[in-house]
Amino acid sequence: MQSHFKPGLRVLEIGGGSGFQAAIIDSWGCSVTSVDIPGRSWPRSFFPVSFYDGEHVPVPDDSFDIVFSSNVLEHVMRLPELLAETRRVLQAGGVSIHVMPTSSWRLWTSIAHYVHYVRRVFQRVTGAVARRALAEQPGGEAPGTTERPPIWTVMRRVLLPAPHGEYKSAGAELYYFSKRRWLRVFANNGFEVGEVIDGELFYTGRCLAPGLSHRVRRRLARILAPSTRAFVLRATRRESHEGTG
Repeated sequence: MQSHFKPGLRVLEIGGGSGFQAAIIDSWGCSVTSVDIPGRSWPRSFFPVSFYDGEHVPVPDDSFDIVFSSNVLEHVMRLPELLAETRRVLQAGGVSIHVMPTSSWRLWTSIAHYVHYVRRVFQRVTGAVARRALAEQPGGEAPGTTERPPIWTVMRRVLLPAPHGEYKSAGAELYYFSKRRWLRVFANNGFEVGEVIDGELFYTGRCLAPGLSHRVRRRLARILAPSTRAFVLRATRRESHEGTG
């Protein structure tokens, strides 16, 4: 994907966060503008990131050669409006590059959700046993009590993994994160897909195995499917029309 970011190109990054990826693209010789919605603070800033309202980028038409986002579009509620804005700010012949999680990531993250809660239960049980044993020693203090949420709230959290993006459920995201669905969304919003690039790594939410090497993650991606996918798009038309998400 780096081959698209040639030195001197003007790049707009949507969803810049801490500016980490913008700093990398800047190091490749591109002129980078990074924007994000306000509301989240970062312990460290790697590149200047300007705030915008999530739909309207305050720049003239035809301002950029590339519009780039990473793990952003699945969080956008008014997706057709934002995609129309990316068409507006792209110069003729420019490309949009969007990286998103795959259905495979959603599936394995849902499985990791249950593993996470099994681990938490085990940690709580062993922790309670240790505290009780400590309290029974001479001079030990009785274990304290903490207020707990209602049982139905706990059961819902355990049984139903939360959605990652702006969709109704984790189960629905198996479709919404699929390649077929994104191809339809882009076509309906005035883009043709020039290239689809599967990521090289496998990972899940919950960070259940943070110590896995990149070499192992590449092998797992070949076996279990990669966790991200990039779409390289070109605008097919700019006339006003209704898109669909």
